[in-house]
Amino acid sequence: MVNRRQVILGMGVLAATSALPLWWYARAGRPGRPVFFSAADNDQGEHTIAMLDAAGRTLQQARVPQRAHSVAVSPDGARVVYFARRPGREAWCLSTDSAHPPRQIHSQPGRHFFGHGCFSADGRRLFTAENDYDQARGVIVERDADTLEIRRELSSHGVGPHDVRLMPDGQTLVVANGGIETHPDVAREKLNLDTMQPALTYIDIATGKVVEQVKPPHHQLSIRHLWVAPDGQVGVAMQYQGPVLDRQPLVAFHRRGEPLRTALAPIAPQRGMRGYTASICIDPATRLAAVTCPRGNLVTFWHSETAEFAGRIEAADPGGANLDPSGQGFIVTTSTGQLLRTAGPDSQSILAALPAHHWDNHLVTAAG
Repeated sequence: MVNRRQVILGMGVLAATSALPLWWYARAGRPGRPVFFSAADNDQGEHTIAMLDAAGRTLQQARVPQRAHSVAVSPDGARVVYFARRPGREAWCLSTDSAHPPRQIHSQPGRHFFGHGCFSADGRRLFTAENDYDQARGVIVERDADTLEIRRELSSHGVGPHDVRLMPDGQTLVVANGGIETHPDVAREKLNLDTMQPALTYIDIATGKVVEQVKPPHHQLSIRHLWVAPDGQVGVAMQYQGPVLDRQPLVAFHRRGEPLRTALAPIAPQRGMRGYTASICIDPATRLAAVTCPRGNLVTFWHSETAEFAGRIEAADPGGANLDPSGQGFIVTTSTGQLLRTAGPDSQSILAALPAHHWDNHLVTAAG
């Protein structure tokens, strides 16, 4: 199987337009507004960020100096912020309706991004998940969404706050405190695997205080990525830091005031996930959740209300997953340049095949 770290596919579009004076450009003859946002790499070792339409066609694209991870989209869809992959110190804010170059955001000294952030309900504030690496603590940094200036800093009440999402009440942040201590001086080395304390943490935005916190059943189940459904259900995608043959749940679901409900597949598909998940997405119509497993070349499906395994499909190094805007389930991106449409384990078709694109781990829309 093709692996993201073994093969980087070409991107002829960038090579053909490398002489353009602006690093951000619009694709001619591609009408429509952006629907999807994702990062990609090319075979020249360049990193890119892109906007796609509902058919999976590239509308706009930019080269950026380091690999991007995920995206925050403002409530009105007018602005998006791409975040560098941990331990990057840069993010890029851009408009969805113009070809102006992105504005660059830098983390403070002693901080780096984890690749995720979110806007407030009114779009006036941007919250970024960051690492205070000298103090080995997680922070959520609040910025003015217009000026990008830092307004204040909240504790994530944990270590390694990889993902952060806004809850439907507009007053609460939910944070994926992965529990893994890292420091940029030792690249991506994990410094505390024996003493990890991951937690799903809900924080009151006004006070910065914890209003609820739940923990996974094993201290080496690092909570990485989240999905928040309109009714407040939270989907949790985890990465296990213990022996790969251990049968530990990698998916969980949570509602405020209830225990964390973990989901475990039968032996073969559970081992096939190889202890690693990327994106999670819940279809509000069917309550089915899709979870991508790049190392296992699988997309797995789960009944979110019962936390039961629903099946799987094979896909080469799938990363991003989000709702299909047509209402037909999910769109999944792969490192081989495909955008797959799937409604579950018995449904798979190709929405777009873009072999020049090596998509990263996340696919984002204005809805989440």
